[in-house]
Amino acid sequence: DPECNGQTGPGGGTCQSTEAACTDNYDNDGDGNTDCSDSDCAAACITPGAIVITEIMKDPNVVADGSGEWFEVTNTTSAPIDLRGLVIYSNSSNGEETHVIASANPVTVAPGAFLVLGISGDPLANGNVTVNYVYTTVTLANTTDDVIGLRTAGGTIIDAVSISATTFPNFAGMSLSLDRNQTNATANDNAANWCPAKKKYNTYDMGSPGAANPLCAPETNCNNTTDDDFDGDVDCADFDCANASNCSTAQAPQPGDLIVTEIMANPGVGT
Repeated sequence: DPECNGQTGPGGGTCQSTEAACTDNYDNDGDGNTDCSDSDCAAACITPGAIVITEIMKDPNVVADGSGEWFEVTNTTSAPIDLRGLVIYSNSSNGEETHVIASANPVTVAPGAFLVLGISGDPLANGNVTVNYVYTTVTLANTTDDVIGLRTAGGTIIDAVSISATTFPNFAGMSLSLDRNQTNATANDNAANWCPAKKKYNTYDMGSPGAANPLCAPETNCNNTTDDDFDGDVDCADFDCANASNCSTAQAPQPGDLIVTEIMANPGVGT
């Protein structure tokens, strides 16, 4: 009964029009579901590590950051997870920026699937990325330390990545790609498990939004007809094999083999 909202119910819990108290073992809204079994508590009941951040594009080349930034998450559990109600946040020298995931339709990540959240949902504007959810008011730093994360409205961190400008890869036009064998909320805290993306998703930007990442380790066996690093290229078609003896007669340059002979530091035309 709406007239009972905020009052103590017969079982000791507080009557609510929607289940907002998700840990009191009480059916607050009288719909027959208690706490985490109630869909109203979906976001509040997501546990740390259930959603893991796997890829981050913070500095695209083809479009401006304000259109082309995005990050990717995966569901590490065996059940679908609706992200609605979670808070996206970043925390850099500019302070904290937040966005509450809100949508009329579920923002669901299936078990083992990947979902892309981005600043623009228009592929013509964002660099040809299929974005599953568009957020606002959250931006990523390019050259200074930053944090990107997801947390509940109550402040429980589901996953966060602290991006150090000195230890994480930092190349314009290349997303930060988490090694496919390190997809958990502990491993993605380690900068050594991240590498620059290997595959192009447009003319100049590299990443694999919405798909599993390759290994960070390079392809080393270049004659086994197997895509050992899972980047989509096999043997000699993989750039890692460019100097393999069976792929090219060219040799990798050694110190002193290539000499800089001319430099234009200040052109008079253009910028």
